[in-house]
Amino acid sequence: MTGKQEVLVFGEIRHAKRSFEELKERYEFKEFNSTKNDFLLEATTKYENVVAILLAHGADQIIDKFDTETLDALSPAVNVILVIGNASELVDVKAATENGVFVADTSTNSQLTEEEIEQTILENLDFALITGVPKNPVNEIEKVSEAAANKTTDIVASTSELNELDYSDIQITI
Repeated sequence: MTGKQEVLVFGEIRHAKRSFEELKERYEFKEFNSTKNDFLLEATTKYENVVAILLAHGADQIIDKFDTETLDALSPAVNVILVIGNASELVDVKAATENGVFVADTSTNSQLTEEEIEQTILENLDFALITGVPKNPVNEIEKVSEAAANKTTDIVASTSELNELDYSDIQITI
């Protein structure tokens, strides 16, 4: 364990390789290039420390779509999915919102070059890993925050070691 935040990448960064290498100095990137079924089997064990997912070029060939089943398999630590392209083509945004996961994409950057688009998503990934929220998410911040708070409460409530802890007066402000 390196102590770095972990990002799971589906597909590849083709053009902004220098920026990607710079991010690798601060974060640990794990590449996934198998099948959706393999992901569902490995998601909560092999990728239990992943906090963000990057759907790069070719991700659709690997995972098909992050639907409810796929999102439910994610580690509770995942709070953001970033997509090169249009997020709604690769992510069920409603299901992501219900799972407390922010989604951001590059769909509004069609006037940029491929390298600039990749650069933009990598900068947004860096921002999201620092702040916990990506720039310009496609889902509603309030709804994601509420779902994330509920998920956290459920995790705390289900942890047997913490059953005797009174956390009823904890407030999460959005």
